[in-house]
Amino acid sequence: MILLRAFLAVFSAAVMSCGITSNTQAAWKAVSPPGYSGSTFTGIWQPQPGLRFISSSNGVIIQNNGTKWTALQSPTNQNLTGVWGQVYQNNGTSAAKVNLYAVGSQGAMLHYNASGWQWQNNATVLKLNSVWGPANQSPPGPAVVAAGQDGIFVNNLMGQNNWHQVFDINGVNFQGLSGNSPQNVLAGSGGGILWSGSGNQLGSWVPFFTNGNQDITAIWNDDTGAYYAVGSSGLVLHGNGSTWQNMSTPTNRTLRAVWGTSASNVYAVGDQGTILRFNGTAWNLETSNTTQDLLAVCGSSASDVTVVGASGTVLNNGNALNHATLSAALAILLGQ
Repeated sequence: MILLRAFLAVFSAAVMSCGITSNTQAAWKAVSPPGYSGSTFTGIWQPQPGLRFISSSNGVIIQNNGTKWTALQSPTNQNLTGVWGQVYQNNGTSAAKVNLYAVGSQGAMLHYNASGWQWQNNATVLKLNSVWGPANQSPPGPAVVAAGQDGIFVNNLMGQNNWHQVFDINGVNFQGLSGNSPQNVLAGSGGGILWSGSGNQLGSWVPFFTNGNQDITAIWNDDTGAYYAVGSSGLVLHGNGSTWQNMSTPTNRTLRAVWGTSASNVYAVGDQGTILRFNGTAWNLETSNTTQDLLAVCGSSASDVTVVGASGTVLNNGNALNHATLSAALAILLGQ
């Protein structure tokens, strides 16, 4: 018991030093997998500490479990542009499994689970730019949404093949998806236009014209319903889904992705190694130590945020691997 108490004291101090309860951010460090310098990492889904899935060129999903990188080769060589998933329990057991969805060039729609990869019915032959699903999967509402050059598509059955198109406008390239419920989703596009979809099947879409004509490339919203949209020329918009305001940023480079843990901890990443962080008051540049274009950002907490991009770039801002090691040691001491 004395040994356990001593370990808990050390463990607690280590967790505090990781910045979990502090606004102080650790420096970004390169954690790129070897052998992928010629690949472009386009998207990331990170559901929990020590588990991340990265979409890549040539039809590859890269998985990292905190210590090991594994390539999940899909049935296509098309470039994948986005990945999203859901953690679920398998047949009532305690073993966690994942449903993964990936989209990409030439209308690629792919699903991955414990049974391996499955092609989805291709609802389009044009490029899909993003895929997203709501945290609340309770019906009604779609389980997964995809957006691209040919419109908006939904799949109403998690883990099954049921894609169909719900919206398209000639010449509009939809980019970025986010929402606060399965019946309320936003998509970005060119010309500074945000599109709001609603209804059980997301069948009703209306445009919102923002102040400017920049391309809107990505959207993220927090639990309170506050949205952040990013785009070309350093664009950042903040709003509630229907009204929007421009935010001042210290860059004019195109921003490609946005994600956060709260209204006082939001990240936007983009071209030439740009990383911005919003602290609730202002956007500030952070040192990325790379000039590669950064294309996606996601994390499991404020101290475990991952950024990916061109030339196989993977950056992380914390000590997630050390944290995972300590957690395993604690489980052993508790006899778990």
